[in-house]
Amino acid sequence: MNGAIHPETSGGQGSLISSDFPHYVREGIEKGGFTVQGRTVEGIGGTAIYINGAVGGLMTTLRTKVKDESGNILPQRSWEKMQRIGELIAGAVLESLRGSTTVPIRGLDVKTKTLMIPLDNHNLQTLISRGVIQRETYTNGQPVKPPAIGQEVQTEVDLITFLGGTDTKDSLPKNIASPVAQMITVPGELFPEIALGGYLEDTDTCWTVTERKKNFDGVGKERIAAANPGTPKEPVLKEYLTAPYSFLFGLANDELGYIVPANDFVFPTYSPGPVFGTDRCGSKDHYEETNSTSSKMAPLVTRALIELIQSKP
Repeated sequence: MNGAIHPETSGGQGSLISSDFPHYVREGIEKGGFTVQGRTVEGIGGTAIYINGAVGGLMTTLRTKVKDESGNILPQRSWEKMQRIGELIAGAVLESLRGSTTVPIRGLDVKTKTLMIPLDNHNLQTLISRGVIQRETYTNGQPVKPPAIGQEVQTEVDLITFLGGTDTKDSLPKNIASPVAQMITVPGELFPEIALGGYLEDTDTCWTVTERKKNFDGVGKERIAAANPGTPKEPVLKEYLTAPYSFLFGLANDELGYIVPANDFVFPTYSPGPVFGTDRCGSKDHYEETNSTSSKMAPLVTRALIELIQSKP
């Protein structure tokens, strides 16, 4: 399972370590034994694996309303809500597998690309300089020795491709057909619009009221304008993946924080600590930028991934 949602149902006040709802996703798929919409779900055994996807944005279970089988809203930050989310996801996964067949895999192709990301987050620079974050930094591609701080950090992206074939009697090269599955990795918490589309636009109208937002917070006021009009949007990664099955693995091989679209990146201010920036619409909803390595990360990561996808196996 590849899910784009932070496993943080219990919030930040608890003192217990937990894998949150993914535990119940895995257990539900393997063992079953729970009920969704009046139907008892049976597990399929095996080993279920849950991997986070494009969780930036902020994709979260916090404040969402989740109902039990009787239609009652479960308490926020509760184990009951956590379990129910996992069971609902597991039930959807098992339903999607109903009547499906296995796909033979005849080849595996792995590509990796390293790249440099400008380090323009002053808060992270300070934490690195004080040894709180122990991370090698670079300037012009060369490592910088502490206590000096370089202007960039090195990271990587990956493309894993499963290749299919049907006849096992012939030699392997003849059987490798088009990709069956493509898996791309991103070194942080990617905003979903970079993966699926739906960027904020360069409109002069900043706000609108939507039923979706009304149901969420009772107000319904939603920003529809990008903070930086005229800034190019990153290509939508989904449009470049050609395999029947595609996956996006977030927080993979690195954690550089939120990967924010360049057209909506607003730098925090420091007085003396990081304060959320304010955009042209008056919105201060820019928490993610305080935990992002770079304002340039989205276009650089996206471009590197597309180069991998378009290269031949």
